Amino acid sequence: YIIQGTFSKSIENINKHHKISNTNFFRLLAKYEQHRELRDTRFREKFPDINLHKNKRNVSDHIPIYSEVRSKASNNFDIYMKGYKDRYMKKKGLYKLDCYYENKLFGKFDHMCDVAEKMRNDKKRVKRFFFKKYGIGLIIFALLPSLGLIFHIFFGVGKNPGIYGICKENTHFSTTNEHTKPAGDTCQYKWLYEKIDTIETYGYISYIYMASLIIIVLLTVSYIFIKFIKYEKLKAGKCKMNIK
Repeated sequence: YIIQGTFSKSIENINKHHKISNTNFFRLLAKYEQHRELRDTRFREKFPDINLHKNKRNVSDHIPIYSEVRSKASNNFDIYMKGYKDRYMKKKGLYKLDCYYENKLFGKFDHMCDVAEKMRNDKKRVKRFFFKKYGIGLIIFALLPSLGLIFHIFFGVGKNPGIYGICKENTHFSTTNEHTKPAGDTCQYKWLYEKIDTIETYGYISYIYMASLIIIVLLTVSYIFIKFIKYEKLKAGKCKMNIK
């Protein structure tokens, strides 16, 4: 019995020792898992912060550079505009005229850009403003050559009669196809044939007028377009300034 009791106590001690060991092992394992999860969590939290910080730093590095470029380009344009009087005094002939109108156009372009910037949130208002301010005038200017058509609408072109028409009475014409006086004295178109030379002269003048105005309109539009490109390059700092 004594031996059996001693053996039983030994078994109980061994079991208690195993239980304590297992408990300590699981506690250590739980602490390790918590430590690992905390470490991973901190790492995940820090990793995007590092990228975000790098992105912010890259953006912040580019912003001053972009602002500096814009400021430099704007300064170049301001310097060019301030040098207008010196350039104008040194120019001669058509170059002087070009310098004058260039300065006027650049002032208009700058004003238009300022207005568009102030009203950028209201596109309809911007379109309405520019149409009233510049659009109507440009349309009227572009239609000036068409005024020469008014003459031909009334008097016709070549053998095609206009609004006034032509005499269709065969008895009013001679064998040489001329409107004779005795037969056509009562004709309502008599004055057209009496003033035929004057009418033809004005017809040629209207052709010259239309051709001249078409050339002027095309040259003006081309000139404005070229100056607008130069204006954009100056504003962007891509155009070499010629102070002279």
